[in-house]
Amino acid sequence: MIKQKLWLLVIYILGCLTLVPWCVWTLFTAATKDNIALLIVLPLAWVISYWPMMGSLVAAWNIHRFMKKLDDLKTTDDIRREFLAHGLDDAVIDMIAHENKLPAWLVRKVIRKLPLEALLQKAVEKDLANKQARLSGNSNAVR
Repeated sequence: MIKQKLWLLVIYILGCLTLVPWCVWTLFTAATKDNIALLIVLPLAWVISYWPMMGSLVAAWNIHRFMKKLDDLKTTDDIRREFLAHGLDDAVIDMIAHENKLPAWLVRKVIRKLPLEALLQKAVEKDLANKQARLSGNSNAVR
């Protein structure tokens, strides 16, 4: 995870040191009417929208990696071991923190103190309650 962010930072810095100055220099010296819009938008897009775009892609990749690992595991002990050993909980912690509007450090602390079996059991119970509420026609699903 840190390796990914480091590579993204290196690419961003290289773009800021090469692409942005080249676009500005070309805009002021040798731009044609056809290239002006591109030479204005490209450095702005690089500086402003690089991190939101890459952040979304990294989050999607981490969730995909987590779900793929989760599918490969067979028993609860395997899931717990992988969950705690390899940092697979980062994507889950970020999702839980974002959904509940809590700081990630607090969610991480709580998850490490709670046993994983209790979390899985609560998730299963909540899912069953939602399914039963949908089947009975009750619009008040468990939140």
